[in-house]
This record gives sequence, C-alpha cells and structure tokens, in this order.
Amino acid sequence: MRWLFVLGLVASPAAAQPRPFEGKSGNLAARLILVDDLGGFWRTWRGPPPPKIRETNTVTPFKPVHALLILTGCRAASNGKCNVGVTFSIMGPDKKTYGKGTTGTAYSGPPAKGTNLLASPGALTMKIEASDKPGPYLIQAVVTDRVTGARVTLRRGVIAGVPRKAPTT
Repeated sequence: MRWLFVLGLVASPAAAQPRPFEGKSGNLAARLILVDDLGGFWRTWRGPPPPKIRETNTVTPFKPVHALLILTGCRAASNGKCNVGVTFSIMGPDKKTYGKGTTGTAYSGPPAKGTNLLASPGALTMKIEASDKPGPYLIQAVVTDRVTGARVTLRRGVIAGVPRKAPTT
C-alpha cells in the first residue's frame, strides 16, 4: 500500500505552497517524478512499502533522466480499466521547445484500490547531448483521465550540466 503519498496530494490545504509537480482534478491526483535510475525506481516501487524513491533534478549527456507519473483516482470505463493519457513536452533554457513532444497512454488497467497509488509503466527519457545548452529545462506533463475528462498539468525542472568527459566505471 502506497498511501502516504496520497495524503500529501489529497489532504493538502488550498493555501499551501504551490507544488507544480503535483496536481488534482476531480478524483484524479498525479505527481511527476524524475529519476536517473529507472531500474532502481522499479525495484524500489515493487519492494516493501512505503517506497523510498530517490528523485533527481539533474541531467548530463552521460546520465539521462526519466520522467514518470504516480497517480490515483482514475475511473474505470465499462471494460473495467482506467484510460489515462499524457502529453509530455520540454522547454529548454532559451525558453524554446526542446525536442518533440510526445503523447501516449500513461496508464491502462484497473483502478487502484482505495488510496493506493499506480506508477505509469512508461516514462519519458530526457537525454541531452554535449552540444545542448546547459541550464534549466522544464518538463511538462498534461495528464488526462480519458473516462472522466479530469485533467492536471504538472511541471518539473531539471538542470542540465555538461561534464567535460564521460564518467569512468
């Protein structure tokens, strides 16, 4: 059961500090997280609760970052499955769109029981090249419950640094 996170999403007072990486619309609640070890995220997520996710806010040419969604509150369609879509986009340090945006299905399966959480099985992987500008990038995810029409827009910043050489292993 991954209910501690939901308490932060559902019970946050309206006057609380804005957290652009979290959002709620109707029953749909979502959080955009950034990790630099996708395999490690899944090992932790499938481990004993509550998961202790190690998030990041940096990306380099030798260490990509993966944007995932944690969500709850989607409504099942007549087939018994949720249908949650996502559109990702990235803005670079020059305030211009970086790369191509991508639209897809964030989650298609049975709704979580109670206040349990779901992790989107797919992720947006951001990999910068050595020739890309260092500085702040902004990842945006527009998450839509295609059954109810509920929609949240999430944003998370990541700092791109450009090391001079590849790390040694």
